[in-house]
Amino acid sequence: VSDVLLRFEAGSAAVPPDSFDQLAKIGALTNDCPAARVQVAGHSDSTGSDLTNLQLSWARAENTIEALSFLGIDTAQFESVGFGSRAPLAQGSSGEDDINRRVELRVLKGEGK
Repeated sequence: VSDVLLRFEAGSAAVPPDSFDQLAKIGALTNDCPAARVQVAGHSDSTGSDLTNLQLSWARAENTIEALSFLGIDTAQFESVGFGSRAPLAQGSSGEDDINRRVELRVLKGEGK
């Protein structure tokens, strides 16, 4: 599993419905590798206060793990973290903010079967 990015609507922590197929595949692959640990990192754009953005980013990460669980995935290998707006992928116009409203799934460690 390489780095995966899910994009979110502005101000929303709802997991995008079009990401469920991707989450199911990632979850199954992760569960096939019991040593794998996956970080689910939530991010926000810079609109709003730092506290609001931090809370939103955590909610995005936690909701993504809940979506994995809803899909029947064992989520013991997944850990959530929120970064708020502190790690943008793009800076500049508000038109570029959509890529900053995201959750990234990243394998921290693991080994194949």
